[in-house]
Amino acid sequence: MEYFINLSNGWSIENKDNIDKEVKLINLEHDVPFGQFECDTNGINWIYDAFAPSDEDIQHCKAIDPFLKNALFLVHKIKGERWVKVDEFEGTFIDALTYIKNNYDEF
Repeated sequence: MEYFINLSNGWSIENKDNIDKEVKLINLEHDVPFGQFECDTNGINWIYDAFAPSDEDIQHCKAIDPFLKNALFLVHKIKGERWVKVDEFEGTFIDALTYIKNNYDEF
C-alpha cells in the first residue's frame, strides 16, 4: 500500500487509495495519541495532528498492530502554493512517525 505523508499546517498520513472513497471505519481497542485517527479493515486510513509525535507517542504505537505494517510513504511539503514530493521511503508506520518527528517543523 502507498501512503502520503503531508508536512505542512499540521502533519498527516493518508492512504493514497482511499482519498476520495468512503470507507467503513473500525474501532481499535487501543487509545491512539493523535488529534485525528481512522482505521479500516485494511489498516490505517488517516492520521492527523498539529504537533510532531513524541518519543512516548511512538513507543505507545509499537503495541498497536496497524502501526507495524509496512508501506511505501510518499512525503510532500507545501512549496509556494503547491504540494511537492520531497522524499519517499518504505517502512512501518513507526518508521513514518519517527520520520515526521525528525522532519516536521511545527511552527
